Amino acid sequence: MIETFHLLLMKFVLLGMLPGIAAIIGGWCGSLLSDTLVRHGDSLSVARKVPLVGGMLGSATIGLAAFSPSLGLSLAALCFANFAATFASAALWALPSDVAPNRANIATTGGIQNMAANLTGIISPVLIGIIMQYNHSFTLPLEIAGIVGVIGEPIYGF
Repeated sequence: MIETFHLLLMKFVLLGMLPGIAAIIGGWCGSLLSDTLVRHGDSLSVARKVPLVGGMLGSATIGLAAFSPSLGLSLAALCFANFAATFASAALWALPSDVAPNRANIATTGGIQNMAANLTGIISPVLIGIIMQYNHSFTLPLEIAGIVGVIGEPIYGF
């Protein structure tokens, strides 16, 4: 964004907080929706899948940030994608207690889930670095992130 929209570093720092703020709000909204669905009598499966599937699909909007003609649209895409990703992850955090074989395995199940999430946190910066080395643009990494969101949606939907 600094290079594309010619931002001063201080302005970038201030604007860079907005996707994080959107993520905080998304997590609250996703957890509230999931809990509300359970309280209204929906199954745990429905209560977890609705925010997961909706959030994963919404997170795919990150790909739009790469093609946004203005700073405002690019920032809006990043904010919405972060909101949607944490909207989904709120239900994801509840899954270990739903799927663990018994109460004694909830923490182990959560640990396995977190390990998988952290592996992606290790692999993605390496892949982004390799891509950036060859094309010097964040367009492809943002598009790949959007594709991952689209692919993740049907996986959680079933």
